[in-house]
Amino acid sequence: MDCEALKRIASTIVDDFESKYRVYEDLRDSGFVVKPGLKYGGDFVVYVYGPGIDHSPFVVSVFSRNIRLRGQDFLRSGRLSWSVRKRWVMACVHGDIIEYFVFEWDKDLSV
Repeated sequence: MDCEALKRIASTIVDDFESKYRVYEDLRDSGFVVKPGLKYGGDFVVYVYGPGIDHSPFVVSVFSRNIRLRGQDFLRSGRLSWSVRKRWVMACVHGDIIEYFVFEWDKDLSV
């Protein structure tokens, strides 16, 4: 099976497969170890060195341009990532461009 056939099949199984694959590939090309993130409420967890060597500092959720996010989506992802001691990364795919936004929950909101 060639790569294009595999992508066609994966696209019928995984929602927004193309965007998720592009983010996965970009993170891997940047030197990160990327693993499935379902356990942590995201698409991926990202390690600097790898599982068993270090803890994953990031949980990544992938969004293509046509996805609409609500405030509760931000709160849910932020609180969940905070509870597992990870930063939440929103990876936004716009054509050939991937933008990463890193969110960190701040429990000290004193003014």
